[in-house]
Amino acid sequence: TARRPQPGIQHQNAMAATAAASIEPALAAPSHWDEFYAHAAKPDVAEYMLPYSRIASYLDSDFLGIAVEEARFLVVGCGISALGEELYDSFAGRMQEVMNVDISAYCVEHLRRRSLQRPRMRFAVEDMSHSSLPSSSYDIVVDKGVLDDLLAFTRFDASGAPSREAPTDAGERAACAMLWDIRRVLVEQGGVYLCAGVHGPERLDSLLRSSALGFASVEHFDLGGGEVGHHLHVCRTQSGGSSNSTHEHEGGFERYVADVLHRKYTEVMPLLTPERAAAVRALFAPSCDGTCVRRRAGELYAEAFIREERGEYPLSDFLEDLSSFLAQRQAQPLATSAGAAEGRDDGGASSSAAGEGAGEGAEVDGAAA
Repeated sequence: TARRPQPGIQHQNAMAATAAASIEPALAAPSHWDEFYAHAAKPDVAEYMLPYSRIASYLDSDFLGIAVEEARFLVVGCGISALGEELYDSFAGRMQEVMNVDISAYCVEHLRRRSLQRPRMRFAVEDMSHSSLPSSSYDIVVDKGVLDDLLAFTRFDASGAPSREAPTDAGERAACAMLWDIRRVLVEQGGVYLCAGVHGPERLDSLLRSSALGFASVEHFDLGGGEVGHHLHVCRTQSGGSSNSTHEHEGGFERYVADVLHRKYTEVMPLLTPERAAAVRALFAPSCDGTCVRRRAGELYAEAFIREERGEYPLSDFLEDLSSFLAQRQAQPLATSAGAAEGRDDGGASSSAAGEGAGEGAEVDGAAA
């Protein structure tokens, strides 16, 4: 554990890695989804990830502290999911309203036609990064997988669309924009945001717990779900007293984004996860001498971190953290010379540079590793 830029989120969450690898700039465009659902052979109902039944037990008046039957619901990124309909039917349509929004006009109209017999179902074409929905107008906001998609974006291109080239912080910035708008449309007293997805607290706490966003409390529930796992985050506004909203303050959103990115790059994060620790033990075999260790340290570094991560987390820092991890009395720290942190444009170059720049005489006791 060290106070350094967080490396390897792609390696720490299998589903996030899959999403990041498959996302395309077009996915942020309404026209993409209009075309996809209008012309592709798709079912009448399509669910992403969790069905409604997996989160239904959390939509309880006692748990939420809200009379659910009297609440105004907002379902963001509804697609052609049955989430809004099942929510509506589970309470026999007694709630004040279930508003379903999506950036795709086709999806919204498709859902509207499916719900003609549900008089309190509402529909709107909205981009939740800057929606036209009125402030403080919903008691409960439900998000199933939308935040996952936004965090898969790596950067924006010149046209403003997300792109996979030269990864930056576009995922966090896009997520911040949606969360800021969700917080704006929630009522100031007793509002609840339910966020279901594949990301746990280690990925979302910086986004959801920022004081700049203004949630009074955030709870996490592990929903299980196999190898990847599913999670539910329950975020609440103030339950009483004066408002704690920062949305009326000038520059509030910019401070929120700055806070999220600051936490992303400075929080204490586990650099050597259990999987990486096992890899370290396997690579540093007892029979290896110092030269072998130096070469293999570079190989581990090259394989564990992508190019952009190596730019934020130099080999010198990695070797320093690795020395602390090995923590054995006889071994000298692996060298952290300036030469070890330079000249790495690809995996092969990284391994070579590590072998040459790790320093002379640095040895690690393989048994201790």
